[in-house]
Amino acid sequence: MNSGCYRHWQARGEAGADGLMQTAANDCFHSLSLTGQAKKSSTIMKYKRSQRVSELLKREISHIIFSNIKDPAVKPVTVTFVKVTDDLKHANIYYRVLGDESVKAGALKGLERAKSYIRFEIGQRTELRFVPEIEFFYDTGIDEAERIELLLHRIKETDVE
Repeated sequence: MNSGCYRHWQARGEAGADGLMQTAANDCFHSLSLTGQAKKSSTIMKYKRSQRVSELLKREISHIIFSNIKDPAVKPVTVTFVKVTDDLKHANIYYRVLGDESVKAGALKGLERAKSYIRFEIGQRTELRFVPEIEFFYDTGIDEAERIELLLHRIKETDVE
């Protein structure tokens, strides 16, 4: 029997072994095996819960900073990445801010002051059983990329000469 997806059955003029009409949606997530258990499609990627919670936290924290926090030191902050532990108890929030070292330091102090409020808002906005402890870190990834780009540019200039 061709085990098509039970959600995608339709009259197509071809009957399966059981006499029911079905589509050829065999690679659908809802496809049933002969034992009646759902089998996963090869096209659907498998994500860990911590990755999904990371994306949720990134979206919510960005929205909280943009909409709810009035501290001018925190306004220019952009959340770039959130890393949540597998047990969902701790989250590291990486952020960027344009400006010199004093602006970066002021943003970190402002985020530390707003940490408990941000956790409270996350608890109100999400259905997480436990709101993770959050820590803020300045994201140096773009700075490192710019430094490497500059070094490569210098190497290219010395090769040309």
